[in-house]
Amino acid sequence: MLGDPKLVKPGSETSVDDADGYRLKKSSPALGSGVRLPQDAARDFFGNRVPAAHPNMGAYQGPGV
Repeated sequence: MLGDPKLVKPGSETSVDDADGYRLKKSSPALGSGVRLPQDAARDFFGNRVPAAHPNMGAYQGPGV
């Protein structure tokens, strides 16, 4: 994907426990545009389940916010 992934507020984190700014906005082109790989984890960085088909691109697999 080229272009703006439409992250909520990149660069706003203060620690690994405060990365909410790296979630995707509802208007993100990265929502549902990924490909599931056999070695993928079952959950993303935020604890969301990684779907079997059409995951998001990146570390956030939840709905857009």
